[in-house]
Amino acid sequence: RPGVAGADTHLAGGRTSPRLRAGLRLEPDASPAATLADFSARPLTAARDSTGLESLPTEVRLKRVRHKADRVS
Repeated sequence: RPGVAGADTHLAGGRTSPRLRAGLRLEPDASPAATLADFSARPLTAARDSTGLESLPTEVRLKRVRHKADRVS
């Protein structure tokens, strides 16, 4: 996804009460609000649909990736 440098997810809680934990590493210029909205609309919806549940409790942690310093010559 644009603006996301990487992601980790973990589904816990078993069949009767699953919950999702996600960690998103954001590019320096990414909008946290837009990234979270996109995550909620696409991957989270797909994960919820695959469990067959109406809701999937989710914890999302956002972390900004530092950009590498430009080399000056």
